[in-house]
Amino acid sequence: MAVEISSRTFTTPPLDGQYDFLVERPIDYPVASESVLKNRSAWAMFFIVVVVIVAGVSFYNRPARTFNLRANEQAWNADVQLVRSTTRSGCSAPTGKLRYIADFGRVASICVTAKSNKRAVSILFIGTSSSMDLAYVSGFPPPPDTCDAPLGGSWWQVTSIDDLTMSCPRGFSFTGGG
Repeated sequence: MAVEISSRTFTTPPLDGQYDFLVERPIDYPVASESVLKNRSAWAMFFIVVVVIVAGVSFYNRPARTFNLRANEQAWNADVQLVRSTTRSGCSAPTGKLRYIADFGRVASICVTAKSNKRAVSILFIGTSSSMDLAYVSGFPPPPDTCDAPLGGSWWQVTSIDDLTMSCPRGFSFTGGG
């Protein structure tokens, strides 16, 4: 049997062979709608997987531990002003207040590089207890031949390259130089 619906002719087989008459059934138009829905859910799953991977890589590439800039920026900036007013270019042992820096710890040495105009300055606070150092750089790149992680503004967390793997710790990038 044949029936014309919406200018299309469809033939329906008898149900289980027991009915010989035409049975009206809803027509799925377009027929590809199921595949479109499957395709949409596949794209949604793909998007979710990509978002999860990007978030995972972003979290993994953060340094394992960074110094807390927000909590200590005012104290650190005061230390920088003190160093700039008392220390000329070169490395020296810290004196007075500069022996201990908040969230960083005890300071073994302070290395200062300043240009003649006194606006460009690089100050490296070298710690006694850990392999992580703290750098303030204004008008200079981060310290050369080190692994660096930006803390914000002019502040950088600095460490040396790993001798065994010849790579920087997770979350740090290598700064080559002179």
